Amino acid sequence: MRLTKHIAFRLTMGLFLSFGFNPYGNAVVKPRLSSIFVRVNDEEREVRRGETLTILQGDQLTLLFAKLENSPRGPEIINLVGFRRNDIKTRVGDDRDVLIDTAELRKKWSVGGKGREYRIEAKTGSALHGSVMLSVVQPVLNSIVLSINGQAREIKPDERLEILASDQIQVQTIHTNDLRIDREARVQFQESPLNGPTKTTELQLWFRSVKFASIPILVKSAVK
Repeated sequence: MRLTKHIAFRLTMGLFLSFGFNPYGNAVVKPRLSSIFVRVNDEEREVRRGETLTILQGDQLTLLFAKLENSPRGPEIINLVGFRRNDIKTRVGDDRDVLIDTAELRKKWSVGGKGREYRIEAKTGSALHGSVMLSVVQPVLNSIVLSINGQAREIKPDERLEILASDQIQVQTIHTNDLRIDREARVQFQESPLNGPTKTTELQLWFRSVKFASIPILVKSAVK
């Protein structure tokens, strides 16, 4: 019997799909992935196959375990593509039970190489059961409100601040792209060595291990 190319292609596709094979990507074997369980900072979460877990860059992530559909056993390997653990382990590529600083993920292994999305894959050997996506949101400063000698002043990320050495400065509020960063961001002042009547101080904003903004401050000596 002679088959047209179109019919032959449809039959081939049907055979691929019946064995759980995606002709446009990796082979997906049965049993398929049901969920991956993770810990983000101190909170445990369940991420189902095909879902996306959104976190902030600097959050600490731990891969706990995974469940497969209709199977009492889990996969041998849970791998966060873009993370490389340094300790010795029995299964290459298995990233379970390791505290992962998401600020250290390798951008080149992210989806599209932009450092925004990463795959978490569940495998047995080289066979893929399924995956979930990890979306990493980078902290972005919108503005910071400072109190200078009791007067509020809003500073944008591209501004430079000039003050006197005698001025009293305090941070009132921080406005970013996420309310949790607004609450948890910490401030550091990095001073440069004194150089004549002026010196430069850098106001740094950190979210966990990520420095996401810095504002230069020119500090002038008080006029005698």
